[in-house]
Amino acid sequence: MSSRFCGTCILLLTAGRIGQTFGDAQRSSLQSGLRIMKQGFRRHYHSDRINGSKACDPGDRTQDRKVEAGRRVQLHRSLSKLGLCSRGVAWKLIKERRVLVNGKIMSDPLTWIDMQSDQVTVDNVVSERRKETRVWMMNKPRGLIVARVDERGRPTVYSLFQNQNFVEHASTTMTGDDKDGTSNEPWRFPVGRLDADSEGLLLFTNDGQLSQKLLDPTSGVEKTYIVQLKGVPSDDCLVKLSEGIDLDGKKTLPARFQLVEIFDGGKDGKTKRSRIQVQIHEGRFRQIRRMFQIVGFRVKKLQRVCIGCLTLGELPVGKIRELAKDEIERLMTACKIRDSGGMR
Repeated sequence: MSSRFCGTCILLLTAGRIGQTFGDAQRSSLQSGLRIMKQGFRRHYHSDRINGSKACDPGDRTQDRKVEAGRRVQLHRSLSKLGLCSRGVAWKLIKERRVLVNGKIMSDPLTWIDMQSDQVTVDNVVSERRKETRVWMMNKPRGLIVARVDERGRPTVYSLFQNQNFVEHASTTMTGDDKDGTSNEPWRFPVGRLDADSEGLLLFTNDGQLSQKLLDPTSGVEKTYIVQLKGVPSDDCLVKLSEGIDLDGKKTLPARFQLVEIFDGGKDGKTKRSRIQVQIHEGRFRQIRRMFQIVGFRVKKLQRVCIGCLTLGELPVGKIRELAKDEIERLMTACKIRDSGGMR
């Protein structure tokens, strides 16, 4: 029996004895902490590791020493990053034992691999990083969920791709399992999120590196939003937001909040409203809405109009267009990415 497992059992037994001397609150807190420790132990024990260019057997503890890896990622995520399919589809393929790493069948989607050195094979076809970087721009309407499938049955942004009737070449993605409108369409994933109540510019790509760079605050790629508020914030309030405020125990990065317009709104047409231009580098969960809520303002409308050098322009609401090669090149330049493959 594993020494780690024995150690966990001892901790749990000790917790039971300690719990007899503590009150309900202390016992609940202790049990919660032990549950977190136990979950961490399970993830560690069942996650495969890598050593050099080898994907390791989860039972081989001799390879636990520190290694220098290239781009370590879990196997099911690697298939998505390679532009082959969604993580959900990848999970299914791995469980069906259709995925090999360095010639060895893998059945655990949480296996860690090195994307720079490990060779991934799907259905006997070697999966190479897509040579062609492709990017699509959508003017997302309100009411759509940025997800592949919504468990509550709400419409998602992928329905717009199905309705666009794109004429696209067949890609090297899986067919049948990769239902992105039709089996011949390439797998594409959203670059970041816009919540259901928000609208505007949303990018999709088949290039995982480009997506990560666009979302990484350290890349310096600025996102611009036009926000409509109920009420008019003072100059001091906008300065406070620009300098950063505490959000979930962490201060937001410096940003730019600028008053654009004051107008009359509301049902009576007399309530003062304002439009604020917001330029930020990070994209935390519902960040802009929550920042304004903290300083006492309610966001009535939020639209993203710009990502880096890309602007929404005249693209109609609900429509999609594929970016030209020069637009993708400008995006890569902004992210400091060298084009190692081809671009459409």
